[in-house]
Amino acid sequence: MFFRSRVHPSIVERAFAPLLRIADAGIPVYIVPGNHERSNIPQSLLETHSNINIFNTTKTFLFDSGGIKIALAGFPYYRDGIRNNFRNILDNNKIFETGADFRFLCMHHIVEGAYVGRQHHIFRAGDDVIRAKDIPANIDAVLCGHVHTNQILKKDPSGKPLATPVFYPGSTERTSFAEREETKGYFVFTLSVDHLTKETSKTGRFVKLKTRPMIELEIKTQNMSVFKCKQTVIAKLKNADPESIVRLKPQGPVPRHLLPCFRAGFLRSIAPPTMNITCSIKNYLNKTRFR
Repeated sequence: MFFRSRVHPSIVERAFAPLLRIADAGIPVYIVPGNHERSNIPQSLLETHSNINIFNTTKTFLFDSGGIKIALAGFPYYRDGIRNNFRNILDNNKIFETGADFRFLCMHHIVEGAYVGRQHHIFRAGDDVIRAKDIPANIDAVLCGHVHTNQILKKDPSGKPLATPVFYPGSTERTSFAEREETKGYFVFTLSVDHLTKETSKTGRFVKLKTRPMIELEIKTQNMSVFKCKQTVIAKLKNADPESIVRLKPQGPVPRHLLPCFRAGFLRSIAPPTMNITCSIKNYLNKTRFR
């Protein structure tokens, strides 16, 4: 939900407003605090709403949807070596003792075999990586956050099948330029139970979301005047989608007299209010500045 643990109350209120509308409509909401929130959701009206449930500790929530009993077990982000503590965390949860038709494990962690980035870096080991063999078999699926690339894990890095599939919907928006070519979205599951035979079925589909384009704009500054440089920047931003997340990349060291062309005040004055801009420049004094 948030990029850091300490968030201004006005931002908390704005971020939670859509969830409150869903909860007010009678739809239950379940939240797993992640690593950026330091495993804790900021205090708000969410904590007192009957339809909003937060995994602030290891626990299981049960609910009935049209006669289908569903158990959601989960825990907040574990910061002290999840690899060697994962099984103990599961042992402290009562999900396996419930008489639910469906059981899901909800968490915010990396599982062996998950991948990220344009080069598909695969996580294989580390204190913050859960062993694939430790994923329990007697649940229907693991619903997981933390990894921003949407994927479904069905095998470990060696090709051995997982006992239960791990679903990563990924982030719903691109958060870094490493994700600029990734498709964003979310999973929808359809659950059904034949109450005569007690047979259950589960289908899932990935729903794509429209995401903001991420673009890099190169600026050649050699032998440029201030006027020419500013006009070049203005022209490049004018041709970009106003919803874009833009990274300006001046080519080579920027002379001191051109630094005002890349300062935040100027860039904000010429860019659409819906556009995000970042810029890193190196001037002739070999100092790197970030905007």
